[in-house]
Amino acid sequence: MPEKIINCAIYTRKSTEEGLEQDFNSLDNQYEFCTNYLKSLNDPALHLLPTRYDDGGYSGGSLNRPALQRLLSDIQCGLVNRVIIYKIDRLTREIRDFFKLLDVFEKYNVEFVSVKENQYYNTTTAIGRLMVNMFLVFAQFERENAGDRIRDKIATSKAKGMWMGGCPPYGYDIGDRCLVINETEAQNVRFIYQTFCNTHSLADTTDALNSGGIRTKHYTTRQGRTFGGHRFSVKTVQRILQNPLYKGMVVHRDKQYPGQHAAIVDAAQFDMVQAVFAAHKEKRETRRPKTPSSGGERETAALTSLIFCGCCDSAMTPSYCCKGDIRYHYYRCYRRASKLEDKCPINQIRTGEIDRVVMEQVLAILKSRDFFVQYISHHHEFDVSTAFALFNNLDDVWNSLFETEKRRILRELLAKVTIFKDKIVLDVKKAGLAGVFAELSQNNRLAKVEYKENETFQISIAYRATRLANGAKIIVPATAKEESRFNGSLRLARQIAKGFAWRKMMEAGLSLQELTAATKTNERDIRFAMRLSMIDPAIVESVLSGKSPEFLTYAFMKKHPIPLLWSDQRKLYGFEERKQ
Repeated sequence: MPEKIINCAIYTRKSTEEGLEQDFNSLDNQYEFCTNYLKSLNDPALHLLPTRYDDGGYSGGSLNRPALQRLLSDIQCGLVNRVIIYKIDRLTREIRDFFKLLDVFEKYNVEFVSVKENQYYNTTTAIGRLMVNMFLVFAQFERENAGDRIRDKIATSKAKGMWMGGCPPYGYDIGDRCLVINETEAQNVRFIYQTFCNTHSLADTTDALNSGGIRTKHYTTRQGRTFGGHRFSVKTVQRILQNPLYKGMVVHRDKQYPGQHAAIVDAAQFDMVQAVFAAHKEKRETRRPKTPSSGGERETAALTSLIFCGCCDSAMTPSYCCKGDIRYHYYRCYRRASKLEDKCPINQIRTGEIDRVVMEQVLAILKSRDFFVQYISHHHEFDVSTAFALFNNLDDVWNSLFETEKRRILRELLAKVTIFKDKIVLDVKKAGLAGVFAELSQNNRLAKVEYKENETFQISIAYRATRLANGAKIIVPATAKEESRFNGSLRLARQIAKGFAWRKMMEAGLSLQELTAATKTNERDIRFAMRLSMIDPAIVESVLSGKSPEFLTYAFMKKHPIPLLWSDQRKLYGFEERKQ
């Protein structure tokens, strides 16, 4: 097996141009010295490249030398395996540059030899590698010291309110080493704050920006790279609304310092926006389910690869978000998540809720004699009374199945689940229906019912997706009465959640007048909501979980004075009788 060829490149340098016009100058002398060294090794694997890398008239204090840059480029292209120089100072006179070059050599597996200091700078020998590694230890120490100095300088500069560079934030440009207001963008920033104060909605604020043709900051770096000029995302708007820089502060770690730049919004409006965010956070904590899947548990999405968005005609894929150690799982519209659609009416829906509704409908399909008679019974002769005996015991059979079995049956039965704004459409496989009936009834003749693979029928389920205080819920209203009762209990749950949030804000020092201005709600409604949050905790839990009596609605609570004692409240609202 032939030996691997080692391509050797000789680099030479002279600081001045004096004497370069001679027939045999200093560069030629260095080159010949290195050539003789290669010949003395008498190694047939060594191959001297014909290209010469000569820098005549260039200082060793900089790496910006044409021949050296050509050498580094050839190294990156894999053309050079070993670099040979006359002495180390011909390569560089700066220790930092030396270690930069060593990093390049190590990255591309290039050996390095200094002929005159062969014992100390020769990575082809053990002693040479030892010496280089010793130098690298000192280089690492210097780099870490430099990092500490830079971090200390940044902390000191930010404490003085100075801008420390980078892409300027939206609303500002970079002036004389400081931020100056860009009036056009500053008007848009004020519009963002005002719109959010009016709507209390990040989504609505973002839509207002994008529909008005406003785009993110377009910025060009010194190197000519361009950034921005895109549509605003909700996250971008949220960062603008929560950045203290816009009220004239500079943030370093967890501390804020008065900045040297001018503020775009006043501190009062900024604090009002933060109060709205605090109220939103309180609502989320109030409606957080008690036993969601934690980071250590994996919630299986039963409808993966089956569920589609009917509005975008796109697949819905499993996703999740984290709040602390808790995961909340969703099906998300793929086109919306990939930003192929600006706004999807569905966007995302909780996996547990939609899985529950579809699973309940699957059981309803299996319990339906109509489906059985319509799609199966006419194919084979069988004892109707024996077949219908399955329906009488189906609840017991179903409840005895493990969750994994139920999910398997669901996937065997359904070809597709399509989500619209007001309905869920199930595509049920006829062959799957016959197979499930055969399995549950242990009737082998039913298993022989033949259908085409894609032969299906559809079932449409009316539903209403909304948000109660304990999380997103999917309700399948059966009657107008149930729908009316649902609206009343939903409003009551929302008011209780608001009451909890507003109480906490006032306990934190916010006055009633400031809370009224921040929430755009009159004092009477704020007082009543806080009164609702102080009723018997058992009643509150019942309302938030959707298990309260049918008559207990927001209108009922407004009409009847709330008793002071919890025991009287339980009697009035029918909880004493339920307890018995």
